[in-house]
Amino acid sequence: MNIVGLAAATMIAVVPTVAAATMINVGIPGIIAGWSTDPKAAQWLSSAFLASLTLALPASAWVTNRFGVRRVAAWTSALLFFSAFGRRLPRV
Repeated sequence: MNIVGLAAATMIAVVPTVAAATMINVGIPGIIAGWSTDPKAAQWLSSAFLASLTLALPASAWVTNRFGVRRVAAWTSALLFFSAFGRRLPRV
């Protein structure tokens, strides 16, 4: 891979992390008001989120290498589906 391709891949990979950090930081005033907490405590939420994201990225790479892309994608899709629609499914 040439240097331009590597730079492009790095820049594209950074976008989701920056977007997630921006969403958390935009939501801090609402968290402060909703939970009646001080700004220092609410800022820890942003720090904890970014720390967990930093730990999850290498773990997800290891899981994908260990179990395969298709199996991880299937489990992730099932988890996402049941998390989003689990309450709307009819009870048997």
